Amino acid sequence: MSSTYSTNLRVELIGSGDQAGTWGTTTDNNFAYIFDTAIAGYQAVTVTSTAQALTYVNGPTSTAALNQSVYAILKFNSAAAASAIYAPPVSKQYIVWNNSSYTITIYNSDGTNFYDLQAQNLTGTLAIAKGGTGQTTQQAAINALVGAQTNNRVLRSDGTNSTLSQVVLTTDVTGTLPVANGGTGVTTSTGNGDNVLSNGAAITSPTITSPTLNFPTLNNFTLGTYGNIKTLFETATITASAPSATTNFDVTTQAVQFYTSNASTNFTFNVRGSATSTVTAGSFVVNTIYTIASIGTTDFTLIGAASNTVGVIFPATGVGAGSGTATTGTLNSILAVGQSVTCSLLVTNGGTAYYPSTIQVDGSTVTPKWQTGIAPTAGNANSVDVYTFAIVKTANLTYTVLAAQVKFA
Repeated sequence: MSSTYSTNLRVELIGSGDQAGTWGTTTDNNFAYIFDTAIAGYQAVTVTSTAQALTYVNGPTSTAALNQSVYAILKFNSAAAASAIYAPPVSKQYIVWNNSSYTITIYNSDGTNFYDLQAQNLTGTLAIAKGGTGQTTQQAAINALVGAQTNNRVLRSDGTNSTLSQVVLTTDVTGTLPVANGGTGVTTSTGNGDNVLSNGAAITSPTITSPTLNFPTLNNFTLGTYGNIKTLFETATITASAPSATTNFDVTTQAVQFYTSNASTNFTFNVRGSATSTVTAGSFVVNTIYTIASIGTTDFTLIGAASNTVGVIFPATGVGAGSGTATTGTLNSILAVGQSVTCSLLVTNGGTAYYPSTIQVDGSTVTPKWQTGIAPTAGNANSVDVYTFAIVKTANLTYTVLAAQVKFA
């Protein structure tokens, strides 16, 4: 007798007396390539057509692509459009994984849909003991899982189990509720009696009459619309040497600079805020005024600047980050547009007189407007020449400088 094949899985049924000496191989192949794959086998199927049949053969085969329909789990890949997959017209259960981005419908060969395991195909409910809720609605499921309930309870955990219980203010609530969120921001009473929280003291139209300030140190202060000042003392730096080739005048430390030794050469006179330094983002000092020198990868608007633009002056609100740099100590950074500063330079000359031949602000040369309308070309011998410079900032990095040279002998 020759072999026949089962209806559903097409198992090879060996005829009586057939395959002497080889029937064991056939039986092993039935178990390995039919029973095993039909129960737990996995096979990927490449979808190449919108109407495609699963392959099948009679009997076992080690070539999976020839017998796709026998596998328990099928993964469909690569569909280019919605597709129909046809299986052999026999009873067979499949677990299907649609790994494409299109709809795939599975049919047996007579055009009737297969049934898949979805909620609409199930009846009854799954008990809590089986991993379900035993209910059919969301609220009923929540109630079933929570258990017995009492009014005014919240779900809380003790680190191991969750239960419904009341909130205990003395042990469950910590910290303080800010005023912005409807609280007081305090943990103890600041009043007395019925007033748990006291009101702040009222200050009504205070009058300050003729205050006396004895040598206070005031940095970057603003006087009101007008004021009455009897005397202001300006700082004069007296240096027992001659001006150097480049002489820096720091307006933050002095108003007058007096060189008492005879000048020995013409020189460059540079007015600045203080010693200029370049700082890289990450090292800015909060509340220090800087001028952006390079942007790099720094967002200066995050630390006080109006824009990410070279030359913008800003007071640092943070240390910054990135590779950008900024300078500090410049006159430009401490002088606002519409403000001015006046400084005086005293140069002592002997028999040969010298003078400041180049005038700079923050290292950039400026052309002053001289009092006589004519720029000096020399100093005055055997005298002290006093140079006065009124520097008015008219725009960012832009100045009008009014200058005068006066001989004292």
